[in-house]
Amino acid sequence: MENQNVYPDLPESLQQMIDAIGENATLALVEAFPGTTQRLPALSNVSTHHFVPVIGEVLLMGMVKALGGSRDLYIPRCLDGMRKKRDQAIVREYLAGAKVNELALNYHLSDRQIWRILKETNMLDERQQALF
Repeated sequence: MENQNVYPDLPESLQQMIDAIGENATLALVEAFPGTTQRLPALSNVSTHHFVPVIGEVLLMGMVKALGGSRDLYIPRCLDGMRKKRDQAIVREYLAGAKVNELALNYHLSDRQIWRILKETNMLDERQQALF
């Protein structure tokens, strides 16, 4: 995937992770290993790596192919920025007609969390931005 700088305020390493494995998987790694340096496995050792329970073997394999294996990867502590962008995306999709249960499944959240996000995120701003 090409880096589209969706998150210009995030560190480049995190943007590369987003490009390699997507926003949801990157957020899962940030939540699981915030502010730590983790060793990426060699391709031959992907299935036994401690990232597998968090993002799955297929995504980890893609990450290793994109970023290189057998190297250290710093996972910045950027939870607030990542969550804000995720929440804004959820609101946009909801306003475009997505159902709460679909959003919950797509974002690996409960429907209660989706409703909380919709309530707490300023949906008026999202509607106004859609006009421009």
